[in-house]
Amino acid sequence: MADTIPNIVIQPDTITDIYADPGVIAAGISVGDKINAGMIGQGVASFYAGAVAPAKIDTASGYRDLKANKEIVNETGDLGAFVYSLLGCEINVKAAV
Repeated sequence: MADTIPNIVIQPDTITDIYADPGVIAAGISVGDKINAGMIGQGVASFYAGAVAPAKIDTASGYRDLKANKEIVNETGDLGAFVYSLLGCEINVKAAV
């Protein structure tokens, strides 16, 4: 796997599939691999791990807050990893151990 994955820019008001990001794919991270996602800067976003991202973006539908200085790790075998940010943001993703 690549040592460094370029940061992922999350476009405003758009659900982004982390596993489909070209940098993540180039690093050899595949759907179902455990990943670690961290916020770059002071953005605010929501993270969801599951096969298909729910349309309703809130904690009741399974989204978790992804905040500055706090990383989120999903589970091995998750069939999707999605990030949503109302205003847009930048995240870093790496393979988790």
